[in-house]
Formats: sequence, structure tokens, C-alpha cells
Amino acid sequence: NADHLPLWVLLEMLSFGDLINLYKIYFKVYSERMQPIDARLLEHVRDIRNACAHSNCLIDNINRPANVSPLLSNIMSEFTWLTKTTRKRYLRRRFTQDFTSLLLVHRTLVKSEGTHMKARTKLRNLFYKRMMRNRVYFKSNDIITNAYSYCFKLIRYYFT
Repeated sequence: NADHLPLWVLLEMLSFGDLINLYKIYFKVYSERMQPIDARLLEHVRDIRNACAHSNCLIDNINRPANVSPLLSNIMSEFTWLTKTTRKRYLRRRFTQDFTSLLLVHRTLVKSEGTHMKARTKLRNLFYKRMMRNRVYFKSNDIITNAYSYCFKLIRYYFT
């Protein structure tokens, strides 16, 4: 019956943006618990997910400016290995802000250690192997090499 679809069917049909809206509504209307992660961070995840899903070149907009997210900056202030200057520099760029949010959301929402291990393996393959294949092309581009270094440190922090 089309009037009584299982929840998983709805989740399959929703866009990621609509899923974020459902998340917001659920915690506002139906749950007495606090959101495990602020929905504003999910919007950053949506942006990087959409770029990947539509085969957009991520380094094409690597230097695109963004307003510093006070929420994300506050969360990251707890990272003792990250100076305030470095934090602000990378949170002023859309890509590194989105990537930071993606790792934070993953670490907070995903509870399966097996899933964390798979993510760690895939990220290590991406950062240690695939990105290193043609590193000579980007060696003199400080924007790309600095963003790589920052993201690499985040991955080590989240997956150690």
C-alpha cells in the first residue's frame, strides 16, 4: 500500500538535503534528546557528498572562501595539536571546512568499529597512494599541498 511505506523506502527516496530536514524535524518535534550532531555540520557533509556524487573536481574550488563556522571553530578549539591561527586559516576555506565536518560527523554518528576501519583503509589508500601518484604536479602549489597536509593531520587524528 502506497500510503504505508516502510521507513527505509522513504530514506531511499529522499535527497540528502531532505534527509537533513527530516533529521532537524525529528529532533525538534519528536525527540526529547539532543541532536548527536548539529544539523549545520550535516550541510557541510551534503556539500562534499554532492561534489563527489556529481564527479566535481574537489581541488577546483579548494581555495573558495567561506565564513568561519563558529560552531566548527568551537569544536575544533579542543584539538590541542591545532593552533588557533591554523584552525581559522583552514576554516576560511570551503573545502577544508566541509572535509573537517565530514570527519567529525562520521566519528560522532558512526558507531561501528568495522565501518571506521573501512573508512580508515579507504582514506589511507586515497592519501598515501592515489594522491601520491602524481604529487609532482602539485608540489609547487602551496594551496593544494597545505590543504593536503591539514586534511592528512585530521585523518590521523580521527582514525588513530
